[in-house]
Amino acid sequence: MEAWGTGFLSDDTLWDVVDEYFDLFNRGNPAEVIRKKILKDHENELKDPDEGPLIWLSIAKAQWDCAQLELIVRSKVNEIVSGGLGLDPWAEQGERILQARKVALGRFLVKLETPNPHPRRPRKGTKRKPIFHPGDCLQSDPYISSIVNFRP
Repeated sequence: MEAWGTGFLSDDTLWDVVDEYFDLFNRGNPAEVIRKKILKDHENELKDPDEGPLIWLSIAKAQWDCAQLELIVRSKVNEIVSGGLGLDPWAEQGERILQARKVALGRFLVKLETPNPHPRRPRKGTKRKPIFHPGDCLQSDPYISSIVNFRP
């Protein structure tokens, strides 16, 4: 796990899962389908006592951002926060850090109880016309290749 602070969003795993959620959301998938896919894709991480809670927190954050928060997700997050699950990495850094993390999670739990006033909308992908055509042969310039491959 790569956590760089006590804030709720201060973790690489969380952002990776949120990005996955948004990608599937932008493709028009409903919340339940996205949740099930993410849980299936992160089956091994869910078994980890430190990573598993982060997966659920990530799903909750993404669903709240998209105004799609499912009751099952909110219940799971409530269980994680009230049970103090997934806090070992912060506990190892001392009591002050652990308490700061607990406060951040408590604030997130309160946030989940309120509707998002500005929900995220699906974003359509940008389609660009290709600059090459099928069958085009690309030939590299030997001068550029020598610069790119230069090693002192």
